[in-house]
Amino acid sequence: MVYSQIVKKYSRYFLLILCLLFMVSLIRNIGRIRGASKKIDEKRQVVDQLENDNQELKKELEIVESNAFIEKQLRDKLGYAKEGEIVVVLPEEDILREIGKLKVDETEKLPDPNWVKWAKLFGIKI
Repeated sequence: MVYSQIVKKYSRYFLLILCLLFMVSLIRNIGRIRGASKKIDEKRQVVDQLENDNQELKKELEIVESNAFIEKQLRDKLGYAKEGEIVVVLPEEDILREIGKLKVDETEKLPDPNWVKWAKLFGIKI
């Protein structure tokens, strides 16, 4: 009898502790589920971004594989031309600048007017 009274008395505490343990376990599991849900959302965003990048790269690949792009690259980078076309090769920019400076220096001196040319032709000194 004493044993049954002790069991009744402590059974309430035991059930209370057991309920507390279940509650703590439940709260921890809810926290883990929320954390996992956040990670899933983050990974979904990464996947969406990668899919968008993949679509853009596919579009770029289509452009690069097109005949027009290949022809443009052959013309620009390798200097190829179609039959009947003439390819003009210009000198480097440094050389063009030097040539441009010479032309500017030449144009600074104005040509002689016509009356001076006639005077030189007939040997008249001015």
